[in-house]
Amino acid sequence: MRTRQRLCRLAVTSLGSTLAVILAIAGADAGPVGLNFTYQGQLQQGPSPIAASACDFEFTLFDGPVGGAQVGSPQVLNNVSVNGGVFTVQLNAGNEFGAAAFSGDARWLEAAVRCPAGVGTFSAPFTPRQQLTATPYALFALTANLAQSLDCDGCIGTGVLANGSVSANKLASGAVNGSAIADGSITAADLANGVVTPQQLAGGAQGQVLVTTGGVVQWEAPCADWTLAGNAGTTATTNFLGTTDVQPLEFRVNNRRALRIEPGPLCQCG
Repeated sequence: MRTRQRLCRLAVTSLGSTLAVILAIAGADAGPVGLNFTYQGQLQQGPSPIAASACDFEFTLFDGPVGGAQVGSPQVLNNVSVNGGVFTVQLNAGNEFGAAAFSGDARWLEAAVRCPAGVGTFSAPFTPRQQLTATPYALFALTANLAQSLDCDGCIGTGVLANGSVSANKLASGAVNGSAIADGSITAADLANGVVTPQQLAGGAQGQVLVTTGGVVQWEAPCADWTLAGNAGTTATTNFLGTTDVQPLEFRVNNRRALRIEPGPLCQCG
C-alpha cells in the first residue's frame, strides 16, 4: 500500500517570534478506510523544530481558500505528542466535518496551534489554508456516490451492456418473466428445435384445435367441415357432398371402389 504526501510551509507570528509548521496530508491509495484521514506535519520556531513535546491543535474545514463557508465543526485535539517538531493526527475520526464533507466539492483545511499543550491561547490560523487533494477524496470513492445513484430502475440500459455480458447464471431464478419480455421479441429462430412441446402450451377453449397460420401457432375454432357425427344448420344451396370440378366422385369400402359417380354431359341450351 503506497502513501502520498503533499508538503507546504506556513508561518504565523507569535510572541515576537516566527512559529512555522510544515504540514503533510497523508493517506493510503487503497482501502478500506473509514471517514478519517491522517494529517502530519512539523512545527518549527525559526529554522529549528520546536522543543515542546506536546501541543494542542485546532482544525477547521472550509469550502474556499479565503472566507467561504465552514464545513462541519472545528476539531480540537489536545496534548498531541510532538517529537522533533513532528506530529501526526487523525482528522474527522469523530465525523466532526460531517458525513458529506468529502462529496466531491473542493475543500480547504485551516489549522491553529498552541505550544506547549494547555499553555496560553491558540495561534492565529496559519495562512494560506491548505487545499485537500487526492487522498481525502478517496473517501468520496469509498462512499460510492456514483454507485448509489445507479440504484434505480432503468439506470443501466441495453446500450451500456456488451452483447453476451449477462449470461443465464447471472440471472436469479424467475427474474425474467413474461412482463419483462417485449411482445414479438422472441421469434422461432430464437428457439431450439423441440424446446416447446404441446404440454408447455396453454390450452385453448373447449372444441378449439391447434393450427399454424403464417408461421404462428394458435388455437382456433375447427373448420366448418362435414363431420362423422352428423351435421346441423346446413343450407341446401351452399352445403353439399361432391366436387366442384369435372372430376368423378368415388365412395370406397375397405379402400375398394363401392360407388363411382361420373359427371354428366354439360347442358347446351339456346
